[in-house]
Amino acid sequence: MKLIHRDFKKGKVKVKVNDNEDLWTLRKVITEGDLVSGSTNRVIKKEGREGQRKKVFLKIKVEKVEFMESSFTLKALGKIIEGPEDVPRGSYHSFNINEGSEISIEKGRWSAFEQKTLTKSERKAMKLLITIIDTREATHALVTKGVKELFTHNARLPRKDQPEYNKSIKDYYINITKQIQELIINHKPDRVIVAGPGFAAEELLKVVKEKDKELVSKVFKAHTNHNGMAGVKELINSGTINKVISESEVAEETVLVDEFFTQVSKGKLVTYGLKEVSEAVKSGRVKKLLVSEDLIIDLRERKTFKALESIINMAEATKSKIEFIGVKHAAGKQFYKFGGIGAILRY
Repeated sequence: MKLIHRDFKKGKVKVKVNDNEDLWTLRKVITEGDLVSGSTNRVIKKEGREGQRKKVFLKIKVEKVEFMESSFTLKALGKIIEGPEDVPRGSYHSFNINEGSEISIEKGRWSAFEQKTLTKSERKAMKLLITIIDTREATHALVTKGVKELFTHNARLPRKDQPEYNKSIKDYYINITKQIQELIINHKPDRVIVAGPGFAAEELLKVVKEKDKELVSKVFKAHTNHNGMAGVKELINSGTINKVISESEVAEETVLVDEFFTQVSKGKLVTYGLKEVSEAVKSGRVKKLLVSEDLIIDLRERKTFKALESIINMAEATKSKIEFIGVKHAAGKQFYKFGGIGAILRY
């Protein structure tokens, strides 16, 4: 998702949809009563003439939001409140939001959940260290808003049939591991991707596991057909980076859910259920508030979201850490089935 403009205090953002995942994000953000505006196609009828489909700028007040999985389209339906003179006010229009669409969304108030969901969709904000390796060279690059080549280390290895080859190749992987450790200290990336043609990336990971167990949790392995910077560009174009970021978010949410259920099994410093969590939030005892994204969507659709929204707002006011848990992974589904709301307590 590209956030072209955001001003949460004034209640307005403008976004561009980059991929189908962004449609799911907007499904969680756009709700009944929001104002959605942008360029859209509509049949314009004039007296005595057959209607013609034209591109017009419209603003609607949303009454219904629906995600069409078969066509990867998000439909926002509502009454027109702003547009050209030949489009009657109060008539209905449906925005068909797809990859490439640009729309503005206005709300009276952006909730903590909506702000975090939208901001998190800016995947380009994550800093990644990429190492493309084969048995001849290892290239390190940094990916943030752009791509920066750091340096390439050339291997000087004996032939495979020479007796010193096994020790030399092991030393090569140890050396690359040290380089990655130093680059992490210097550049502080969020994640590391090790990739390349052949089995070198896999062999490097074996050495990483031996030398630095803490580093292992930050490293993701991938495959490329090319080495060097061509391999880095291949990773970016293949969508691997988005996959790594998604997997990172899943891993972080899984840790949170595991922590919650560990406390549940101990029966200490934890509570769950709307009523119980509400009481804990009011007393200021909540350290971390966990809320299932699907619970939010369910309650909105049933028009019973206000109680949960009040809990989230109180948690924000009392400096509790608020975590929203998705259901696209096993831990998230388990948490949702458990009730979808829980709190880890300070005391």
